[in-house]
Amino acid sequence: MRIYVRQHCDSCSEESFFETRGLSAATLLDVIAGRYAERTQTDHLVAPETWQSAVLPLLHSGVEGSTDLTPEQREEAMQGLTHGYRRSFKRKLRRLLKDLEVPVKSAILTRAIDSRNRLTHAGHFHSRSAGQHFEEYLRLVLLARCIFAGFGRCEE
Repeated sequence: MRIYVRQHCDSCSEESFFETRGLSAATLLDVIAGRYAERTQTDHLVAPETWQSAVLPLLHSGVEGSTDLTPEQREEAMQGLTHGYRRSFKRKLRRLLKDLEVPVKSAILTRAIDSRNRLTHAGHFHSRSAGQHFEEYLRLVLLARCIFAGFGRCEE
């Protein structure tokens, strides 16, 4: 829990760029959801061994046989399939919130996930309007705080 609190404090620090603070808040949600999934053994949709031996070869043959893809696209698609047995961040986070009985409206959660995705993969907030960046940031921080409150209820 100490690591989570430290990460939360980093995301609230006014000493770094706003996007960096947002990314820190997004990363905190990633870490919490990922570790929870590992602890509850819900981080995989399919056992990695089953994926590698039974599912992946079939998917690879389908991609290799596609005439609509360039060689570069086929290679990229096959690399993307390698770890397809993992649950998505969205599913991990939804499971965590459900298990902790933290009620979050679907639209708010979707916006938080969109912000996390854009910050993580592109380095900027989802919305184009600078005025909405603070709302996105705050949504990420408050979602983490709701999860912390949920952890507190679980330990009582």
